[in-house]
Amino acid sequence: MKLSRNQSGKPLRIRAFNQHRLNSEEIRAAFVARQKLFDFIVRDIAAHKPNSVPQHHLIVGQRGMGKSLLLQRIAVELLAEPLCQEFLPLTFPEEQYIEVDRLSKFWLNCLNSVADAMERENNTATVREIEATVRKLEIMDTDEITFGEQCFEAFREIWKKLNRRPVLLIDNFNMLLSRLRDSDYILRGHFTKRGGPILIAASTIYPNQTEDYGAAFYEGFKPHVLNPLSLEEITDVFRNLAEARERTDLVNHIQQERPRLAALRDLTGGNPRTALLLFELFAGGFSEDAYEDLDALLDVVTPLYQSRLDQLSQQAQTIVGALARNWAPMTKAGIAKLARVNSASVPSQLGRLREMGLVEETPIFPGKKTGYQIAERFFNIWYLMRFTTRRQRSSLSSLARFLKEYHAQRIHRIGIKFTVAGSRRQRR
Repeated sequence: MKLSRNQSGKPLRIRAFNQHRLNSEEIRAAFVARQKLFDFIVRDIAAHKPNSVPQHHLIVGQRGMGKSLLLQRIAVELLAEPLCQEFLPLTFPEEQYIEVDRLSKFWLNCLNSVADAMERENNTATVREIEATVRKLEIMDTDEITFGEQCFEAFREIWKKLNRRPVLLIDNFNMLLSRLRDSDYILRGHFTKRGGPILIAASTIYPNQTEDYGAAFYEGFKPHVLNPLSLEEITDVFRNLAEARERTDLVNHIQQERPRLAALRDLTGGNPRTALLLFELFAGGFSEDAYEDLDALLDVVTPLYQSRLDQLSQQAQTIVGALARNWAPMTKAGIAKLARVNSASVPSQLGRLREMGLVEETPIFPGKKTGYQIAERFFNIWYLMRFTTRRQRSSLSSLARFLKEYHAQRIHRIGIKFTVAGSRRQRR
């Protein structure tokens, strides 16, 4: 489906941030990557029978890899015919893990999400019923375990009355599980019963509760890892966005800019969010220098990245700085030495940074040592450009120019190869 304007005739908005503000049409237009995974998950949901054991999915990827938009796209599809007759997609604030520290709050959140969904569908009777139920539950004076079960039963009664199976679309699932770790087996019990809610979760890392044998959610999900976009996939993103904006001039210009796109893709790590920002630069006209395009891109993400850094403790900021300056993976001992911090504090700090999606584990070769590095390569480049020496920034400038020239020569050689091969076939 080609979407360029919404129902009011206004051009569709494409957001790299705050995508929860997009409407259904805009979400369809913005969702131009991860199509195969989207199709697979929707088919799997649609295959559920009313009383079947729910099959859950876990989507794992770095920040900006498209997890949130994928969840939104699934919700939009489940709200359309014919799936809306059987399923009820429930979305939640991305930061809900801050408030939800017990099962009762989680199920109350589910009830409120149903009320939000019914309000969008103009089902005022059900909204009033849910609000009355929540008011009754909130004044109950029982122990937490009993109260949690009462909240779940209220949630179950509502979805049974609607005759639509709930599909919970939860972002930052690793953080939510860490908040509910004392009740994770009770939670799993509800998610494994026949006819129970279907869970589509997204996380920056594999939660411990899904990896450790004997843990509550061990092997409880079909896992999907969101890898960086290839150059071909980024080219497809640009083409789809250009068509959505009815910019045929941009469509025709994409092939000419492949060397620059390849260079910027290498520098930014094939991140879908960054690809959207790159498209805005492309639509406005790339500069003559790939490094200037990179610098312009960094200006756009600075408020987000600076806020992310400011939220860290002073010691966590020091460790992030050491990892960013080193670029290559480091061991815990290496981090402690370069950051000049107490080695005993490094493991706990790395654990929190991993949970936040800022740092990732990676093998260090040769050998079997575990290394750590900044998870989002573009965040690493931003840090180097904003907080390091002129010499390091100059190295990045040289790297950007080298990559553009390298890809230009490479693409030129590939073009000659195909031209020669085509001439030979014609002569035959």
